[in-house]
Amino acid sequence: MSCAEKRHPALSTIAADIPFRIWPRWAAAVWGRFCRAMELQRQRRELLELDDRQLADIGVSREQSLREASKLFWTRV
Repeated sequence: MSCAEKRHPALSTIAADIPFRIWPRWAAAVWGRFCRAMELQRQRRELLELDDRQLADIGVSREQSLREASKLFWTRV
């Protein structure tokens, strides 16, 4: 039996106790919020590029679109 085939039971138990899985979930949550904020900011910029006819099609006035586009990227509503 080679060294690569041997497993020490104490080492596998120690490795299972390390809370390594917590950090990726935390990082994924932060990254997800950041991506949603950047997408919202992109949509707000796109709203500025619509003309009055397109704004009327979606039921938004020019003033409403300017107010929405002026919000900061972390502002949801």
